[in-house]
Amino acid sequence: MRSKWFPQKLFIIFILIAALSTLAGCSKLKQIEEAASTLDAKGEAMLHPTPTPVPPEPEIEKPAEEPNYVISTEYVSATEFFSVKAPNRWSIEEDLPGADLIMANSEAALDRFRSGSSVESGDFVVKIGFLPLALLEEKDLAHLGFQFGSSPEVFLTSLLPLFRINDEPAGNVVGEATLVAVSDGRDAGMLALLDAEREGMILMFEAGDGVIAFISTAAYPGEMSKYLQLTYAIAAEVAFKASQDTLYKALYGG
Repeated sequence: MRSKWFPQKLFIIFILIAALSTLAGCSKLKQIEEAASTLDAKGEAMLHPTPTPVPPEPEIEKPAEEPNYVISTEYVSATEFFSVKAPNRWSIEEDLPGADLIMANSEAALDRFRSGSSVESGDFVVKIGFLPLALLEEKDLAHLGFQFGSSPEVFLTSLLPLFRINDEPAGNVVGEATLVAVSDGRDAGMLALLDAEREGMILMFEAGDGVIAFISTAAYPGEMSKYLQLTYAIAAEVAFKASQDTLYKALYGG
């Protein structure tokens, strides 16, 4: 089927051939016909231009987005010493009743962490523990030089020898302790941790009268940034309700 532009094409070509005949004479009819053929092709291109391909826009690498967790599940310790809030459907286990717990974004991640296995991509584990300041003030720990009364990041730095004593991963500390705001009314000292098998952080802050809280995290190397704000949100909801004497007795008797 001829297009609607076909009669217009013939008319345009006819006018052009007539003009060329007048200008060039009959002796150059062959050249005119060739020129007309060329003009026909140009006319076709003008009436039906070939779309110019648009190069695709370069892909811009987007930063990893944090998982959209809803922190609404409240967990109260078996001793009712403390309460925390966790994302929905997370696995939670109280490790030492009244003193610490472990939560993870899957049961498999929790099992791997507890068994000491390597952290896998997608795993995220949070361990929350509590310590009475009275313990740190005892004479047999005085030589460690804890910075009582200082800011959270300075105090946390002074506690690093204690982590080594308790076989915590102080050897993979990255950089210096910094002060971070986990909520409007709660500041914490923060240390970043990194080795070949896992990435995480330690947060330390006052959770109650004479009681300090430690939050340590474990994620696959390169993935901790996805869980940073989630960790702060969990820390903001930690509440220790018992006294430090009650915690001390629960830990060491007496």
